[in-house]
Amino acid sequence: MQPTITTAVEQPATATTTNISEQNKKITTNYFFRDIACKINIDGKYKAFLCSNTNKDPHIVNVPMQCSAGHLSCYQCAVVVSQPMGQEKKACPKCYLSNSPSTNNISEEGFILNNDLCIGRSVNSIPINCPSKETFNLEGEQQCDWHGELKQLESHLITNCKIFPKVEVLQRKISLLEKQFNEAIASIPTKDSLIDTIKSQEEDITHLREQSLEQNRAILRLDDQIAHIMKRLEETKNVSSPPIIWTIDNFHAQLQNAKQKVKTSIISPSFYSSPKRYKFATKVYLNGDGTGEGTHMSVFIMVKKGEYDDELAWPLANAKISFTLINQDGKDDVFDSWYNDPTSSSFAKPKTDSNRATGAPLFIHRDQLLDGGFIKNDKIVLKTEVKIAE
Repeated sequence: MQPTITTAVEQPATATTTNISEQNKKITTNYFFRDIACKINIDGKYKAFLCSNTNKDPHIVNVPMQCSAGHLSCYQCAVVVSQPMGQEKKACPKCYLSNSPSTNNISEEGFILNNDLCIGRSVNSIPINCPSKETFNLEGEQQCDWHGELKQLESHLITNCKIFPKVEVLQRKISLLEKQFNEAIASIPTKDSLIDTIKSQEEDITHLREQSLEQNRAILRLDDQIAHIMKRLEETKNVSSPPIIWTIDNFHAQLQNAKQKVKTSIISPSFYSSPKRYKFATKVYLNGDGTGEGTHMSVFIMVKKGEYDDELAWPLANAKISFTLINQDGKDDVFDSWYNDPTSSSFAKPKTDSNRATGAPLFIHRDQLLDGGFIKNDKIVLKTEVKIAE
């Protein structure tokens, strides 16, 4: 779906306060990683490290960001705010929610989010016990007696915990189902057949949920994943072309060239929206461009001169352009989608080989790109799709 960058869909939740025991001064709160949600107990002095996004259950910040007003939030919890001309920005959730939802009258400072490495180090060093008791309400010998720092929690739960490895097995089953579902989408030619496949997959997931509900709270997120798939299916009504899948090789060498300004951008092979239609190419700045230079990977679309241009209507209008960076570890992809502005010169009839590129300068933060499972065998995979409503 992040950026926008539209990279994530916020999950609705009741804004609740953190439970604090007056006896031991402990806070019971949430911690999220991958598709696993844990309830952890931490010392009350760390309550300042809770994310300011009140649309989600109280939780410790993950990849902490801070706005100019000093509000702390997770990178994934930043609010996506629509802007003129189809653009979107990520804003501080506390700044955003303090304004009227009908006007979104948020100051520009609320859009300035910076990584807080100092807070990140402090959060990583929070001492905790294994969250198996709080997460699963276990008693006695069933509990895991591990204790350590928060930065060690993920490694413990995946490799050493006596309880959570069962959850990891479940996630692998879920990933296998999703892989089978994606393969089915690629091979099914009709919408009716696709709906039948989705129903079949829903039955499998429901059966899996019934078997594992007591030991895997994270599976509740599957409902949102199915809703996302159904939304994507609904959006295929006006698909004008299949998506182009572009594999970018030698990623680290090309990133270094971009940093040294040897070659700042790379361009995909050209493609048409459909036979005898508009011609496009995807342009990527691995070290960012414009507002994303040095911090993000920027992704743009270019309208190119094509052999059918004299037969087409100009300027190009009603085009929905989507970029998806595939997560090669089976985690959430990064997705950005926007409608073109027909008044922009980028969508006029090309007079040269290609028009000026336009798109998402803040498509994905470099930290998330390098550490989020998007690079495998020194390659990244980017999907571009153009849908033009008739």
